[in-house]
Amino acid sequence: MVKNFYQFILLIFLIAIPLIGENQNTTKPHKNEMGIIIINDTLFGTDKDYTGSMGAYYRFKSIPLLIKYQIDAYTPRKKNKELTVPEQNMHPYAGFGYLETEYKILNKNLLATICLQLGSTGKNSYAKGLQDKIHTILNQSTFSGWDSQIQTKFGYIFNTELGYIFNTKHFTLLPAISLKIGNLLSKQTVGIQFISGFNYNQDFLFTNYSNKPNYNILILYDISNISKNVFLTGFEGYKYGVDIINTVSELKIGFNIQYKPYGFTFQNHYQSNEYKSQKNINKYSTLVFYYKF
Repeated sequence: MVKNFYQFILLIFLIAIPLIGENQNTTKPHKNEMGIIIINDTLFGTDKDYTGSMGAYYRFKSIPLLIKYQIDAYTPRKKNKELTVPEQNMHPYAGFGYLETEYKILNKNLLATICLQLGSTGKNSYAKGLQDKIHTILNQSTFSGWDSQIQTKFGYIFNTELGYIFNTKHFTLLPAISLKIGNLLSKQTVGIQFISGFNYNQDFLFTNYSNKPNYNILILYDISNISKNVFLTGFEGYKYGVDIINTVSELKIGFNIQYKPYGFTFQNHYQSNEYKSQKNINKYSTLVFYYKF
């Protein structure tokens, strides 16, 4: 009861603060934007835990709204690919296929993001088919453990974030706090993002269009308090699962290159252990290709 009350108060705070003041407005993107997202741990050769995602998105010019469809995949480990039942102290196979909407509000230097994910876990997530397709392309064997993946259920995650944009001539700092609640995931996060680079463009945080090449360095560090993660534990009553670690930190290091309508972003993620029997930290990469018009 106390935890739910705390989350409710934080939720109200994150939504209300950017709405206060006479200068309230939404961010004003310069162009429409569409892109493809590829997240995978192939570079690190792990093929375990959060294995990766694929998705596509569209960001509107007229309103600060982004719509995305994405599929996430979680697998226990690389060894014993034929294992159809997770052993004790191993998280289950899990997938989540979802539609996401994201809306941004800017009030002076305060930037609020409101996001909602709606979709399905289990077979209807199509995570198994996605992983099989990727492994076939990479000429790797497929996993049989999907036979015992978490149940097929409707899933939702609501996320709201509040950040402060601190701009200088050569870099931007963006400290932020966020809250995720839902029947799949529940966590509170505090972090800070650093953005700089050659021909640095402060408008990189939004949808921009540049007539000269921009090369931006991206560094983000955050710490989360996690009270629920169905992708590791399974739903209530699920026979298998692990004991999650409540405090998890993550470091993201990468870069963005864009010129006129084209651009791409690359980031490596280094995440501390999420569950007690986890042997190594989680490492994976994100690659985004986008086009502005």
